[in-house]
Amino acid sequence: MVTPLKTLMGFSVHLNVQLKFYNLPSDKGEKIDVHKTLLVEITIIVIQIGEY
Repeated sequence: MVTPLKTLMGFSVHLNVQLKFYNLPSDKGEKIDVHKTLLVEITIIVIQIGEY
């Protein structure tokens, strides 16, 4: 069983990595794609947290 604290920490680390990637220089087309990916990743993580 994963504790809520570990889940939250894992979520924070993952989100930080995603945000750093999102802030990398790129053209607008790439930024839109990355933003969509970020939203999907957050949705998946939230669903996983809800399962614990």
